[in-house]
Amino acid sequence: MKMIFLFFSLSFSCVVSTHKGVPLYSNTDGVIYNFVEFIDEECISVSSLPYSLDNPISVTISASTYTIKTGRFTGWDDEEGDFDVIEISKNGQPEIIYKAYDGIAKMNNSKNSYTSLFSRYSSNGYFIEMPVTSDSKVIIFLGQHYGTDLSRLIIFTLTDSDVKLVHNKQMAINNITAECGNFSMLLESNIVEFGYGTPATHSIYQKNDVLYFKDN
Repeated sequence: MKMIFLFFSLSFSCVVSTHKGVPLYSNTDGVIYNFVEFIDEECISVSSLPYSLDNPISVTISASTYTIKTGRFTGWDDEEGDFDVIEISKNGQPEIIYKAYDGIAKMNNSKNSYTSLFSRYSSNGYFIEMPVTSDSKVIIFLGQHYGTDLSRLIIFTLTDSDVKLVHNKQMAINNITAECGNFSMLLESNIVEFGYGTPATHSIYQKNDVLYFKDN
């Protein structure tokens, strides 16, 4: 059983014109973990807190079936966020348990203000599911939004053989495009207030069966 305990949160057409991205995931090369951030567990430790899981959602990749469940820490029902725990199981065997002390939001959570954008792409209300290749998908979660802080963008890749966390950083999604068999997102990693500063934008996109991250 693989357990991961984490505590944190351009619109493209059919062709990406400039390709200078770094792989987040490739069936050949594996995962680049520069896009996964951990925080100091001394701030707050939730690894031993009891929790309950519900809302099972199935995702099928080739011959494998993944079940994604979400849940809350016991006694944390009045905390921010809609859930605190994500469990991803493959063929009934838990593969990853992701825990977030600051909460994870449903796609229709009003504090994230993403309802209109994600309503096209999240049929289950908990995460976005997108194909990357014929035998791999990404599932995308959002951390709870607080004030002027950005939500965490949490991305897992699912293949017939395994599941991996490939992105866990604070970034806003400005746009999603799924056209001609291609999937891409325009991201922003800073907040520009009162007209001062320049937005730092990035892209996550698929090309030749690889999922890439690129600074714009």
